Amino acid sequence: MNYLTPSSTDVIDSGIDVSIIMAAYNSERFIAEALNSCLAQTGVRFEIIVSDDGSDCSIAPLVERICKGDPRVVTLRSPQN
Repeated sequence: MNYLTPSSTDVIDSGIDVSIIMAAYNSERFIAEALNSCLAQTGVRFEIIVSDDGSDCSIAPLVERICKGDPRVVTLRSPQN
């Protein structure tokens, strides 16, 4: 097997150690607990990417209310099918 090792010029220091990708399809019952658990972490620089793939419920306002504009949290929303 061939593994690629990035050179020092390929790595961009974004200041983030961990990216948390959270699938949020119809997860209204669980999203608050999941986000609060992530936001309570210390000792690591992280971002949370909440991916709402066309939920029936409205996740984006709920995420915004929980995170109160925390810049570490981004919500991506796909249109409903």
